[in-house]
This record gives sequence, C-alpha cells and structure tokens, in this order.
Amino acid sequence: MKLVGVIKNRTFPGPPNYKSVAKGDEPEDYWILTLDNPIDVAEDPEYPVPDENRPQLNQRELQIDLGGDYTTYAKLLGKKVEVTGSLSQGFTVHHKTPVMIGVREIRAVE
Repeated sequence: MKLVGVIKNRTFPGPPNYKSVAKGDEPEDYWILTLDNPIDVAEDPEYPVPDENRPQLNQRELQIDLGGDYTTYAKLLGKKVEVTGSLSQGFTVHHKTPVMIGVREIRAVE
C-alpha cells in the first residue's frame, strides 16, 4: 500500500489512565500520517477480536509504526511524504488511530 500525506508528531495521554495529560497521565508522542485523501479499509482477517473487526471508512489519519527507527525519518516530520507499508487495525491502548500503517519505506514527495 502506498499513501501520500504529511507526518505529524502528536502527543496523547499515556499511563496510568490514558485519558488526560492535564490530569496527570504521562504524555506519549506518536507519529500520525495525515492523508491527502481519506481511505476506506476492509475488515482485517488477522484482527485478534473478531467481534470488533469492522470496516474502517473515511480514514484520514493513520498511526505510523516504524518499528523503532524514528531517527532515520525525523527530517520528514511536517513534510509531504509517500509511505509504503501494510495496514492493520489498532486494537490496544497504544494504538491511537483505528487504522495503522506498518512502514516499509518513507520518501519525501516534491
């Protein structure tokens, strides 16, 4: 899958309650790909909770999973990029968007 958008760093509330940084939860930073055009994503056949597995329609933001290699791509924050990777549904408290992209490659778009 190839998607075009802008990578943004966004802060979300973390432990202990994952609800509000202002109320004492630790801030956690995640990279979000904001797409130029929204996408629809079919059910995920590998999703671990079948009762919650449903199509995700009109998705404009996807959490980026780089497997820890954020330093390599830091220079691309805030820039238009093409991201190549595979899509999956978010299903844990650490997944901040309904759809995520596991990255194989990111390149700047002119």
